[in-house]
Amino acid sequence: MSSVCSILIRFRSTCLVLLSVFALVSAFSAPTHAQNAEWTRVRVDLSQESQAAPVTVPPVGAVLGHVDTGDTSHLSPGTTLTFRRNGNQMEAAWGRESITGRAFTLTTEPGQVFEIGSRSYTGSLDIRVDGRTGRAAMTNIVPIEDYVAAVVSAEYGLNDVEGARAMAIVARTYALATMQSGRVLRDDERSQVYRGHGSVTPAARKAARDTAGRVLMHNGELVEAVYSSSNGGYTASNTSVWDTPSRPYLAARKDPYDAVSPHSQWQFNVDKKVLHDLLSRRYGANIQEVRVLDTAKDGRVRSVELRAKGAGDRVISGTAFRAALAAAYGPKSARSTYFSLDDRGRTYRLDGRGFGHGVGLSQWGAHGRALDGQLHQDILAFYYPGSRLVQLSPASVPAAPALAAVPAPRAPSQPVSDAIQVTQEKKSGRVLDAHSAWGRASVSEADTPETRTQGARVGW
Repeated sequence: MSSVCSILIRFRSTCLVLLSVFALVSAFSAPTHAQNAEWTRVRVDLSQESQAAPVTVPPVGAVLGHVDTGDTSHLSPGTTLTFRRNGNQMEAAWGRESITGRAFTLTTEPGQVFEIGSRSYTGSLDIRVDGRTGRAAMTNIVPIEDYVAAVVSAEYGLNDVEGARAMAIVARTYALATMQSGRVLRDDERSQVYRGHGSVTPAARKAARDTAGRVLMHNGELVEAVYSSSNGGYTASNTSVWDTPSRPYLAARKDPYDAVSPHSQWQFNVDKKVLHDLLSRRYGANIQEVRVLDTAKDGRVRSVELRAKGAGDRVISGTAFRAALAAAYGPKSARSTYFSLDDRGRTYRLDGRGFGHGVGLSQWGAHGRALDGQLHQDILAFYYPGSRLVQLSPASVPAAPALAAVPAPRAPSQPVSDAIQVTQEKKSGRVLDAHSAWGRASVSEADTPETRTQGARVGW
C-alpha cells in the first residue's frame, strides 16, 4: 500500500508538469473538417438480432417511405411492421397491407421512440436487403447525443461523474471519426455497444448533455479515440498492439490510477497438451512448444512462436494468440496481451495485467482519476496527450476550456489503491468493456484466415 501511495505522489507531480506543457489549445480555433461536416446525427448498423425483429411505430404514428418509387404509407400509432425477403427484394407487411421493394425508410416526429423487438430507438430507420444474408438490414439514423448517452450507458458501468464525461467525449469522437472515414458504425463490440434509447441511464444522459458537441482532435483531425477496460498500470502504444503508424497521442506511459481495476493483475493456467492440440487444429501443424518471441517496450506481447514437430513452425501476433485462448476459454482467460508465459512442466501459466488492448483511455483508470478528484479534462489530457478539446456545437453549448488551462487536481482525499472500494461491474453479466475498445489489430502473414477474422476484429 505504501509503495503504491508513494508512486502516486510522484506521479501527481509529474502529471501536473506534463499538463502544463501539453499543446492543448482553445476549442475555437481555425475551422476543421469535422466542424464543417454534418455531425448532429450518426448512422448505426443494427445487429442481426434486431434485423429479424418486428418494428413497432410510436404513439404518434410514422411514415414508411418506399425508396424505389418515392411513395409513402402513413402508419397508425402502434402499428407493427415485419420485413422478410421476397425474391431479390423485401416485403414490408403490416395488418392486411404489404409493399415490396429494395429499400424503405421509417420516419416519425423528432424525439419519438419506436421499438425493434425488445429495444427502443429514437431517430429514423433505413431498411434494405442485405445482399450477403438476404435479411432486412437495418440502420438507425440517430441524434448524436442520444447515441452518446446510450453508448456511455452500455460501455461505462462505473459510478462517477468526470469519468463518464470523459467517456462521452471519447464515444462521440470515435463515432464521428468512423463516419468521416467511411467505415461502418455498428451497434456491437466491433464498434461501440449501442442498445438504443431504452438502455440509457440518467447518469449517462447527463454526461452526454454536459459535454454536448465536444470532441478530441489532433492536428486538425479527429483522434482515434480508442479505449479499453483496464491497462494494467501501463498504457499501450497503438504500434505495439496493432502495428499501425504511430499516433503521438497514443503513446505508452505509466498509469498507477488503473490500480483500482479488479483486472490490474490476473493469472491463467492452461494444460500444455490441451493448448498444443488447440493450436495444432487452428494452424494445421503439430505444435509441441509455445513461447513468447517478442515483447514491446510497454510490456505487450507482440509475437508468439509456435514450434511444431517437423515442418510447420509458426509465428503469430500476440493478439492472435490471445484470440485463440479467448475463443476456447472465454474472455477472462488471456485478458490482454500484457502477460508473461511460464512453462511449468504440464501447464503454461500466464501472469498478466489489464483487460483489453490497453491503448488510449482506461475505463478503470479514468474511474480512479475521477475518485481522486480529477476533472474530465485532466483525464483526457493524460490518455490522449497533445490532443485538443474542440467544441463542434453552436454557442448554445458552453465553450470547452483548453485542456492545458484546467485547474490542477485537488489533493486526494485518500490514496488510490486496490483497497479503495469502487463500483463493481454491471449485474448484467457482461464483462466491462472486455472487447469494447477499437482499432485494427495487426495480423501477421502467418495468421490463418480464421485468425485474421478474430484478431483483426474491431473492438478487441
